[in-house]
Amino acid sequence: AWTADSTQLGLGCAHGHIAFGHVANRSQLHRQYFVQLTQPNQMLVQDITRSDFQSVYDTLEFTDIVTNFSVDAEHLIVTSSRQCYIYQLQSMSTPHVVSLKLATVVFVIMQTAAFFVLVNNVHGIQIIGYDGRTICQIKSASLKAKRLHSRSICCTIDTVAVVDVVTPKYIHFFDPFSSQALCSKLEHCTHIVHIALNVCASSTSRVIAFIDNNKDLFIAKVHLHSSIFKLKTIVDSMAW
Repeated sequence: AWTADSTQLGLGCAHGHIAFGHVANRSQLHRQYFVQLTQPNQMLVQDITRSDFQSVYDTLEFTDIVTNFSVDAEHLIVTSSRQCYIYQLQSMSTPHVVSLKLATVVFVIMQTAAFFVLVNNVHGIQIIGYDGRTICQIKSASLKAKRLHSRSICCTIDTVAVVDVVTPKYIHFFDPFSSQALCSKLEHCTHIVHIALNVCASSTSRVIAFIDNNKDLFIAKVHLHSSIFKLKTIVDSMAW
């Protein structure tokens, strides 16, 4: 059986032995920074632009097991069962630390230039600034955190988009600084399985692309999604 945070696995064998394992060697790359989880509570950060890039740029050790991490927007976010660490990649020595309630499970971490999003079982969709202060929380019966994943939620500096987990043909849009609905929800004819907002445009011209369960790719304007345009068929994944 897996633990609630899906980082450790326990199994019983027919001869009476019990074995335990953990997810290891997870890694992410952001610009020149390569981040790897080498031990349950240890991470290595390397700068691949250096001539000796295989040397360690920084080694991070934690009291508790690392349950999730993300590196983007010049910041590294690391979560354990009790704390969230916010590192600035240019200065790794003094992170901001946010306390989490015991048994918090972080399902998704997403980052923008202005804030990051923690999707967890305690606060739902939690918007946090890089100074460690909570900006707002988005909670709804149709947006159950444990059923969200990286393909069903996305964000930019002015928009958070989430697929409705009860009726997946809807996409909800929220203001990340007030948690209020940004506009009316987008309705599609069938279940939506992957969404992505463009990140470079201004808020007035923000558009969302999505793939449905028929593997069709569509695009629509966030603030004016009465018209939805079909771009391609038989699509497995996408990225802006």
